[in-house]
Amino acid sequence: MPIQSSTELERLSFSYAGAFSSLLPLGVVTLSSFHGLPGPGPLAPDGWSWASPLPWISSRRGTREADLEFLTNNDFIRATYRLEGPGRARVRIYVLPEDSEWYLVREPRTEFRGRALLKTLWDSVLDASSEAWHFFQPGHDQFRRFPAVMEDDDVSLNLSEIFNTLPSPKPDLELSQSASLLTRTILESVLEDDGVPGFKSQLYNYQRESVWRMLQKELLPQKRPDPRLRKWSGPTGVVAWINLDDMTFWRKQQHVDDIPGGILCEEMGTGKTVSPPMSLCRAESSAFA
Repeated sequence: MPIQSSTELERLSFSYAGAFSSLLPLGVVTLSSFHGLPGPGPLAPDGWSWASPLPWISSRRGTREADLEFLTNNDFIRATYRLEGPGRARVRIYVLPEDSEWYLVREPRTEFRGRALLKTLWDSVLDASSEAWHFFQPGHDQFRRFPAVMEDDDVSLNLSEIFNTLPSPKPDLELSQSASLLTRTILESVLEDDGVPGFKSQLYNYQRESVWRMLQKELLPQKRPDPRLRKWSGPTGVVAWINLDDMTFWRKQQHVDDIPGGILCEEMGTGKTVSPPMSLCRAESSAFA
């Protein structure tokens, strides 16, 4: 392969770099068998050299260099590097957030492989410490910390945890003010003496609050923070959000629409079951006899 000039590489680097400030610093990878690129890497905005999306000299299939080359070529990451000595380099890894201007739709096989390689980097290869990112110390490997998810936001999503921490529903009266007249009338009537329209029994206040919440989800859905995303702080202190299941990154917190339907998780004996009148039950039984 002919060696490209520095000018060509620099032009190429700007064409694929996008807005450098939008990239999310992920961590540092140390390569011990690094033999460089086919040409000199142009200077990147972080002061290191661009590891351009070109075949690296030592990027044989199955090597770490080959994995980084694949991720770079397919727009999962951007990389810059700095030599420490013969055959040794440190590589800064930046991830491309999903809410960026250069988002691409990839083939499923490429997408799955890229996400799997990002997971491998995250779990076992990456040094995400601030020291490793900011300080260039040849041959120094004492910093070995992996990317951290904010502890106060890292809540287990198993059913037991959800059930034991789920707050009781509380009506948001300001929310109902943005509804149509009909919807607002229905929501307000649930909390007043009229009770639930068409329902003969009088409900306790806590039951009315639950009914209000159910009607609100159906008639006046709202956007909520995506529960799959965890707040994450990179080696430079930049706060972003990550989905650890599919290794997608976001600069801003994402929101999803309320999902219609749900599960009424009141405790036993608090009146969740509504029984129709016995006369109606007999009528239905005779109709199906």
